[in-house]
Amino acid sequence: MNVKLRQRHRYIWMVMGIALPLLCLEAIEHIPANPLARIPINICPVGIANCEVVSSHDIDYHAFEWSYDIIDETTTLKLDLVRPLKSAFSLVYLSKGESPDKNSILLGGLNEMKHYEFSFPWGTASKMDHILVWDKLNNKQLFFNSINDLKP
Repeated sequence: MNVKLRQRHRYIWMVMGIALPLLCLEAIEHIPANPLARIPINICPVGIANCEVVSSHDIDYHAFEWSYDIIDETTTLKLDLVRPLKSAFSLVYLSKGESPDKNSILLGGLNEMKHYEFSFPWGTASKMDHILVWDKLNNKQLFFNSINDLKP
């Protein structure tokens, strides 16, 4: 190795030793705070303005498959829970309104994914015209539907 080659080698390493840390500092300074913020992510389906309400109800509404049979003045409500619920303590009511009150009739509770059957007299169903699944812990409605909309 001659003198010129050694000097060139030393200068190259000095430039790399000074330039690379400076380039790294510049690169670190120009990293955006939230790199994903500029990527448009549309979690709402097209045409839905308030997707928080829709998405929270969408999961629960598609978690149930309902039907009912009327045999000898007794109504049997059949429920298949096909997706897990976010609620740990859900109750099924026959109700007149959108929340359980003193006149609502408790049919039973939902605690796991399986087939449920709830029986009640048909006269009761004619007075209470809605099925309501209520989250007792969070005190909110998970499912609300008219009995007339269900498939007999």
